[in-house]
Amino acid sequence: MSSGPAVAADLRAAIEEGVALFAGTGEDITARRPSPGKWSAREVIGHLIDSACNNQRRFIINQGNVDRLIVDPYEQNEWVERSCYADTAGADLVATWTAYNRHIARVLEAIPDAALNRPLGPLADYRFSYMAPPATDYATLGYLAQDYVAHIRHHLKQIRALLG
Repeated sequence: MSSGPAVAADLRAAIEEGVALFAGTGEDITARRPSPGKWSAREVIGHLIDSACNNQRRFIINQGNVDRLIVDPYEQNEWVERSCYADTAGADLVATWTAYNRHIARVLEAIPDAALNRPLGPLADYRFSYMAPPATDYATLGYLAQDYVAHIRHHLKQIRALLG
């Protein structure tokens, strides 16, 4: 069973962790790529902005009268490239990511438990990459929200290594 305030609190803790990672880090370091074709810390936080955009939509529409969890995919590499994150100041990206996720935390807090825990299709139909499968056989909006925070934490580890 998921609770919106609990997931929102976990999200807020992840936001603070992300802000702390970038605090005092020079723009030259945030722009550095570990190797050609790999994302810089700026691009990773940019990807998390894109994820916030896509997941806010999911958190809103899946509260409605839907029978299945709606999780439309998006081309993450194209989004990162077309958004020009490599050429945007890391400080600006962190501020955008922080504000967007604080808003999402408010959205999550307001979702009724009945909407968070309503069965929305067979779990086998979905891919939740960042958490162990739940004990149920069905997907829920709450599990999607928890996986969203786990996704952020996954990329914060990546950023920590990039900023070294």
